[in-house]
Amino acid sequence: SGGHVDPAKLTHGLCEAAMRKGAIILENERVISLERMATASSTVYVVKTSSGMEYHTGNIVIATGCHDPELLNQSFGIKLPIIPVKGQIWVTEASSLNTLNHVIYNAMSDMVWDDIDVRSSEGSNLPRAININPTMRNGNRLFHHVYGRQTKDGYILFGGDRIVVHDEHLNYVLENEKLKSNFEHIKKLVPQMSPMEGAYCCYMPFSMLKDGKPLLGELARFDLPGMWVAVGFGPSGIALGPEAGNLLAKAIRKKLCQEVLIDETQVRILAELDPCRENWKR
Repeated sequence: SGGHVDPAKLTHGLCEAAMRKGAIILENERVISLERMATASSTVYVVKTSSGMEYHTGNIVIATGCHDPELLNQSFGIKLPIIPVKGQIWVTEASSLNTLNHVIYNAMSDMVWDDIDVRSSEGSNLPRAININPTMRNGNRLFHHVYGRQTKDGYILFGGDRIVVHDEHLNYVLENEKLKSNFEHIKKLVPQMSPMEGAYCCYMPFSMLKDGKPLLGELARFDLPGMWVAVGFGPSGIALGPEAGNLLAKAIRKKLCQEVLIDETQVRILAELDPCRENWKR
């Protein structure tokens, strides 16, 4: 049967489980610089943070999503080929329970994609599976991408438009006209919903790649052994992130000569998501 998960509760749960295993989580401590110290036998990275702390490690994972994309570029001349995207979300005031008994997911079909000239749309920057909204023709929206449900407290929440962020400073702002269009579309599906006025609205930033696959693995081919990346999971980070972390942990432990079992499927996935698969210019 289908189901859903509360992203905030899952995130806090994973953090608590990690801390029970010895992990240390530092909040509000931004990484401001990365340096590499190489010797004949090893490589050590120096991580400096906004609090003035300095950490030395032989392995480091870059998992900043669409934030700080210039950190690797400024430090090592590597620009991750990620595209920042925002998804807009709104939550109505509480409605009568059982107003919406099922999760609604409405996306564009391959049949419609085949009929669209994506070369002239915003979607040409990303794989069509991401359903970038709105794709327009002659001023008319061709499709809506929406997903949502009612919470046990009666609130109805929906996400929709996925919008490429062109601002180099990632100045995310809510685009009210697109929110309103998205709400009016859902209102046709769930007419007894509470009005838009008073609804809480927010955006969700994430990163994507043109081939639709994340980057997961080591940057050894860029002469950065021990530097690992895990970015580009798009709107599926909450679903893919835990297993991505598991795979990366196994790969790091195996490199450290620990006895770790990585099956053929996991080896294939790591090869397919190799961050060095792109022909980047340094």
